[in-house]
Amino acid sequence: MKTLIEALLKQALDALPEDRVPRAAREVSIEVENTRDAQHGDFATNLAMRLGKATRQNPRKLAEALAGALPPSTAVAKVEIAGAGFINFFLKDDAYHQEIAKVLKEGADRMPAPDGVCRWNSSPPIPPARCMSPMAGMRPSAPR
Repeated sequence: MKTLIEALLKQALDALPEDRVPRAAREVSIEVENTRDAQHGDFATNLAMRLGKATRQNPRKLAEALAGALPPSTAVAKVEIAGAGFINFFLKDDAYHQEIAKVLKEGADRMPAPDGVCRWNSSPPIPPARCMSPMAGMRPSAPR
């Protein structure tokens, strides 16, 4: 769901005129986080505040412009502006059901990771010399 909201925000940012957000300021990364409190929705972003800092504009007005430029989505129930410029996303009740149905229909093998790479283990590979020890991660000691 985060990748869907990031894509919606990217489309909204691209839809804003350049006099509102210059091309150089559009290079900020779009970060979407889970909210800590359900009253603030399911996901939130501070994109407008970071754009406001880069463009020296009011972040709340930028948040309103971004929210107005968001394309419609079958997964998003509503969008709210909070505080100085947070954008909160409330998902529809069946949003996750739609994603699960999509995985079941297309198969898990057909669903790419956000960056197109599947990472089963996020740790780096272990060198063979470290695997020779009875305790993984310890170097084998030299014979005495």
